[in-house]
Amino acid sequence: PLLSGLEIVGTASGHVRWQDGRLAELDLSSSGIDVAVDTETAELAVEDLAGEIRIGGRGGRRSRVSWQGARVFGFDLGPVDLPLAVRSSSLVLVEPVRLPVLDADLSIEQFALDWSEAPPDITFDGVLTPVSMEAVAAALGWIPMQGKLSGVIPRVALSKGSLSVGGNLLVRVVDGDIVLRNLGVSDVFGYWPVLTADLTCRNLALEMVTGTYEFGRITGRVDGVVDDLRLENWRPVAFDARFVTTPDDDSPHRISQRAIDNITSLSGGAGGAVSRTLLRVFDDFGYRRLGISCRLQNGVCEMDGVAPAKGGYYLVEGGGIPRIDVIGFNRSIDWNVLVDRLIAITESGPPTIE
Repeated sequence: PLLSGLEIVGTASGHVRWQDGRLAELDLSSSGIDVAVDTETAELAVEDLAGEIRIGGRGGRRSRVSWQGARVFGFDLGPVDLPLAVRSSSLVLVEPVRLPVLDADLSIEQFALDWSEAPPDITFDGVLTPVSMEAVAAALGWIPMQGKLSGVIPRVALSKGSLSVGGNLLVRVVDGDIVLRNLGVSDVFGYWPVLTADLTCRNLALEMVTGTYEFGRITGRVDGVVDDLRLENWRPVAFDARFVTTPDDDSPHRISQRAIDNITSLSGGAGGAVSRTLLRVFDDFGYRRLGISCRLQNGVCEMDGVAPAKGGYYLVEGGGIPRIDVIGFNRSIDWNVLVDRLIAITESGPPTIE
C-alpha cells in the first residue's frame, strides 16, 4: 500500500469547520515539510513543501502550494510555486506556471483535479521544452540514449479511469517529429488497460537510434506511420506499421556490416553472412533506401520491405560500389519470436573480431 511507505516531517497549523456533515471551511498553513514515499510501486520525495490551503470562508482567498525540490519516479523537479483555487473536492491552477523537469522546463498552461468521485478526474495542457534523452533514460533506468525530447501536450483529460487527448500530441525526438493522433487509454488504473493511437514519424535520424543499441550503425533518415496501434496491458496486440527512407533525404546513407547481419537475422535469415564473404573487408556500405513494414494481427507479423524483390522483398536496396542488398523471404513471423530476436540482437554486445 502507498501509505505504508509514507513519511512526513514538518509543521502545519490551521482550523476546519464542518456544517451539516460536510466541510464548510478549511484554513491550513504549512512550511518546511519533507515528504517521502518509497515502496515497490511508488517513489516520491518533496523537499521544503509549503503552502496555504483555503476553502470556504469570506472573500475569494487564493491558495498556493510550493516546494524547493521534488523527485517523482526518478524524475527530478525543480522549485515551483502553484497558485490554486481550491474547493472541498477540487482544485484548479489559476495561472500558468513553469516547472523545471530534469534539464528542461514543463510549461503548465492548465491543470484541474476533481476528486468528488473515484477515480479522480484530471485535465492538463502543457508544453515541454527540449530535455536530453540521456537524462530521461537515466531517470527511467534505460540504457543511454541520444538526442532531445520535447513536445506539445494538448488538453489531456483523465475521466472515470479513461484518458483522452483533445488534439494531436507532438513529440520531437531523435532530431525528427512524431505526431500521435487519436490517443486514448481506457481503464488506466485497472487490471487491463487498453491504449489505442495512430502515429506519424517524420525525418527521424537513424544514427541516433542505432547508435544507442548494439544493433549496428545506420545513417540517414526515415519516415514512418503506425496505424491502429493497440496495446493491451501495455503490450502490443495489433498495429499496421511501415518505415521507409525519407524521400529526397540527401544525408549520407551508410550501413555497417553488423547492422546488415542483424537485419538479415531479424527477418529470419542467417546472420553473419557478410563476414563469410569477400565483402567482410568493408566496415560499412552505401545504400539507396531501406524500409520495413509489419502488420500485427492475432500474434503474427505480416512483413514487407521497401520494394519487391525476386522471391521476397528488399529490406535494404544497395547503392554504390560494392553493392549489397538485404532481401527478406519470410512473410509471416510469430510476433513473440520477432521480439525475442530483437532483444537478443540489442543485448548481444559488439562483435568479437579475431
